[in-house]
Amino acid sequence: MSNPTNPTETDWASQGKAALEFIRRAMQCHSPSGVENEINRLLVLEIETLRLKPQTDGADNIFIEIPGEDNSRKVIVTAHKDELGMLVRRIDTKGVIEIDRLNGAYPWVYGEGPVDIIGDCEIVQGVLGFGSRHVSEPSPTFYLQGDRALLWSDARIETKLSSSKLANLGVRVGSPVVLGRPRKSLLQLPDDFIAGYALDNRASMAVLLLAMTHLGRPRFDTIFAFTSKEELGGVGALHLFSYKHPTDVIALEILPESEQCEVSKRHAPHLLVRDGHGIYDDRLNREIFSRGSLHGIEINYAILARGGSDGSIAMKYGAVPRAANLCMPTSNSHGFEITSLRAIISTFKVLQSFLY
Repeated sequence: MSNPTNPTETDWASQGKAALEFIRRAMQCHSPSGVENEINRLLVLEIETLRLKPQTDGADNIFIEIPGEDNSRKVIVTAHKDELGMLVRRIDTKGVIEIDRLNGAYPWVYGEGPVDIIGDCEIVQGVLGFGSRHVSEPSPTFYLQGDRALLWSDARIETKLSSSKLANLGVRVGSPVVLGRPRKSLLQLPDDFIAGYALDNRASMAVLLLAMTHLGRPRFDTIFAFTSKEELGGVGALHLFSYKHPTDVIALEILPESEQCEVSKRHAPHLLVRDGHGIYDDRLNREIFSRGSLHGIEINYAILARGGSDGSIAMKYGAVPRAANLCMPTSNSHGFEITSLRAIISTFKVLQSFLY
């Protein structure tokens, strides 16, 4: 077994390749909040390939437990597995589907293009659209050309199937909708940057799988958890914490870059001081920072005005005493996201330096 905290240059290359390959596979798996079956199958396969035994619970979390040297402390490291999406709101008599958002999605982020409707019986392909451009008043799409913002009420999905045929395929009010697989490919950019939809939170899942690949005996009892329904308010994590009783939680996340959130180094992991749900634990942040620095890993701090994580949500509701958010700078958050492969590997190194 290689030293968990001191990877060689060969380790760096192999870790980057492994992370990239997993993210590519994971991006093709649909996982709208609450309907995460496809990503579940991939994660279970990945974990079992490492000869580890994944556990699941009633909230659809997937996790493994590693006994540590000190059982008076229990740390849970989370990476949520759900992605943004839409919900079927209404199907008219011609089979045209009206939609609403499932979580934090916006129609102008997705634009027009292929989508997959996850019916009870089959996945049905359709096209998300907003109407023709060659119009004048009083057509509603006329005003979308500059007078007002695009709303979900302006969006429609056409499948060219009748309402009765859609019903036979299990498409109904409440069926989740996600971007079609043709749009869910990974783009590699110069300087080790990668881009695509749902890097939130495929990138963090890659970090957690790397940690599972390089297991040692941690300083304390540790649970690695792929949590469900985080985009709906940390639902899976709150359930897991309610019966595992962690002393500390580290949420692996993306860090949305913006004018309000200054990012010091795009290739370096960051620790959040605060997000939209509250302040993270300063003691835990300083411990992670200190141990990472001892191993020569650059870590920066950041403040986020909005958003949250399994960690901050859990602290807000008193489900865990201490929480931290270890995150990777990402632009176009909740859209076609861009992050650094180097930041993903450095985040893994920080996690290892904390655990061992």
